[in-house]
Amino acid sequence: MADIAIRDGILVCPSSGTTGRPKLVAFTEAKLARQAELNIGLGLTRFRLEGNEFNSSIRQQLQTMARGEVAVLANNDTGDSLAHTCARLGVEALTLAPVRAQRLLAEAARPRAQAWPATTSIFVTGSAISGDLRHGLQTEVTRGIYVYYGSTESGSIARAEPGDHASHPDALGRPVMGVTVQVVDEDGVPLPDGEIGHVRVRS
Repeated sequence: MADIAIRDGILVCPSSGTTGRPKLVAFTEAKLARQAELNIGLGLTRFRLEGNEFNSSIRQQLQTMARGEVAVLANNDTGDSLAHTCARLGVEALTLAPVRAQRLLAEAARPRAQAWPATTSIFVTGSAISGDLRHGLQTEVTRGIYVYYGSTESGSIARAEPGDHASHPDALGRPVMGVTVQVVDEDGVPLPDGEIGHVRVRS
């Protein structure tokens, strides 16, 4: 980190999810701003259900503000349904983890469940989700389901959009802007299309 100028500003985030080895990952203001560009036009009012003890939550809120959008900070343990909270606060983009997406689908199936607000899309991130969960969310909650895959070190890698799930129900999505993905063998040699190997990412 010695070659990063102090004037750039640095956010240091702890992480171990990708490799299992604890580490600190540094983000300059420029890097956060570049990652912020990936979500332009996908919702002006954004609410992330995870608390700020997660570095992904902190980064999303900073990126939301960098775009001039609204980062909603709300306690959803008030007894209100998530649908009611999103409608009341005008949330256009809700980010949640797969386990919470599964709970949301179960809540939507309950008798007299509040209808999901038509203007709120759902962004599922943290790990891959099954085609069955995507189908259930699109059928019972909203068609506006986005699935993100990434890591702390690289940021967002791939995004599956609402129209992708029917034809590719288990895919992580297409590489996002500025990301290059290769499938390589044990020696790091790129493999031809259709071959199975290790995924190498540059962002």
